[in-house]
Amino acid sequence: MNYKNFCLILNKHIFEDEKKELLKNISERPERFIGLFRPTKPGAKILQHIL
Repeated sequence: MNYKNFCLILNKHIFEDEKKELLKNISERPERFIGLFRPTKPGAKILQHIL
């Protein structure tokens, strides 16, 4: 398998559906990503959720 095929498979299975799931989770429970006492920044928390 070459690198290009690997990237296509990775993007399709991980990032394609994850974007929908991430937006759904942010809209349903925004306190998980943004909070007064959260030690991580919202961008870092979103990245953790994706990975």
